[in-house]
Amino acid sequence: MATNSLTITDNRTGKKYEIPVQDGGVIRAADLRQIKTGADDFGLMSYDPAFTNTASTNPGLATNSSAVAASNNAHVALPGETMLS
Repeated sequence: MATNSLTITDNRTGKKYEIPVQDGGVIRAADLRQIKTGADDFGLMSYDPAFTNTASTNPGLATNSSAVAASNNAHVALPGETMLS
């Protein structure tokens, strides 16, 4: 029986992990943190320097935020961006 998940085998340790697949075929990068080689390991992290394989959690949310900002003639601050008055 198929489930909406991805099974990952860590070849370093032989351990298997089941990562849930969200609507739209997306996995949460934070779910990779459970993949560790030992107790002192911080956990696996993803790296996407050009955001070529990065998805938003809810495409409608970004569209709605932009529409509200446009209708109010406002600017929506992006992560790491400073708002000036």
